[in-house]
Amino acid sequence: SLFFYTSFSIGVVSQTSSVGNYDKVVAKETEIMKTMKMNISKLKLDDNNARKHSQRNLDSIKRSLEKFGQQKPIVINESSVIIAGNGTFIAAQELGWEAIEVVITTLKDDDQGAFAIADNRIAELASWDYPILAEQLDSLLDKDFDLEIMGWSEHEIEPFLLAEWKPPNIESLDDVIV
Repeated sequence: SLFFYTSFSIGVVSQTSSVGNYDKVVAKETEIMKTMKMNISKLKLDDNNARKHSQRNLDSIKRSLEKFGQQKPIVINESSVIIAGNGTFIAAQELGWEAIEVVITTLKDDDQGAFAIADNRIAELASWDYPILAEQLDSLLDKDFDLEIMGWSEHEIEPFLLAEWKPPNIESLDDVIV
């Protein structure tokens, strides 16, 4: 059962190029993404979800939801199967939520599965700027902020809060020649 809709524009991508004596503006307007609050009991986990959530991960998501609320919708298909946000869904269920914000994807078939994998994998490819991270975490610690809300345990952050700590030198798989 749907409760209400909200919408927001994904954005407009525009590009200007000079052609002859005039500027030609090429714009691609994206669709408006519509989010809705949906009863949790109507949603289904994806049986083919390759991403597994440990209890520590789910506990971190729950703490984040309790502190910050839901800041981004989960992605479902037209059959109410969760494509992205399975961990958020499980955590919300464990918290006793009755409804959650969702967006219905327009992707079809294999694109849904590919997006689910990309949504999880692409975040793994990012890296931390450890000096900036250490500075931000240290600042939050000074304000007695519970860092476990963000998924960090004390023993994980202690090493890089030390001034001389450097992250291990791990080569990217993209740089490895086979």
